[in-house]
Amino acid sequence: MGTLFRFAGNILAALLSLVAIAFAVSNLEPVSVALWPLEITLLVPLYLVALIPLVIGFLVGGLVGRMGTGRARRRARVAERAARRMERTVAAMGSAQSNQDQGMPAERKQQRFLPAR
Repeated sequence: MGTLFRFAGNILAALLSLVAIAFAVSNLEPVSVALWPLEITLLVPLYLVALIPLVIGFLVGGLVGRMGTGRARRRARVAERAARRMERTVAAMGSAQSNQDQGMPAERKQQRFLPAR
């Protein structure tokens, strides 16, 4: 399912890129942009006036979304470390048990696994 979503996302990104390229090619005429408090006027292509705020909004939205999931990501990392630690402990206990079983007589091994009466 993840591969399907990734593929659909790539198709959507390609389509949006084509729309942005078509927009940029069809809006090459320069416009004057005044930066109000600085009294600076710039002459820039129209597509930059439209696309730069979109890119900035995309980046800010991604940053805010990433910050919103920070606590969950941190909890996931802690849980993953704990799981790895437990797996190592279980593996060590298993190897210690097999070491104990090697020195034990065969009838004792069988008795250990029989249910208690």
